[in-house]
Amino acid sequence: EMGEVNGYIALAAGDQAVPEMLSVMQTLLPAAWYDNGPLFECDESDDIRILASYQGPLKFEGEADSQVAKEWEEHGPKMEGKAAVILCRVGKGAVVLMSPHPELSEGCGKVIPQLAAAVQRWLSDART
Repeated sequence: EMGEVNGYIALAAGDQAVPEMLSVMQTLLPAAWYDNGPLFECDESDDIRILASYQGPLKFEGEADSQVAKEWEEHGPKMEGKAAVILCRVGKGAVVLMSPHPELSEGCGKVIPQLAAAVQRWLSDART
């Protein structure tokens, strides 16, 4: 248990990310707000795409000499390369799993609705 761990962290585009969804997420990639989110582990397939992964280090928000900061310095590198945003096809629909918080990331307030619209277009294109 590392306590409250939050701050900004850069994201890297996934190798098989859907281009339209990546364009929607461009404002999020340089600095996404992380706030105790999960670390996803998955293998990509036709139904699972990693849209973005963590590209550290986290810019820790807090007192640099605190116990949490010391633990984060030790355990933070575990985030490097882990999936941060995943697209999963489920039946005729899709789900986007996000570990960072675009709604709390500066300048990224519209990412979630724009990403939802991009997913709908992607699903429509896949059916035609």
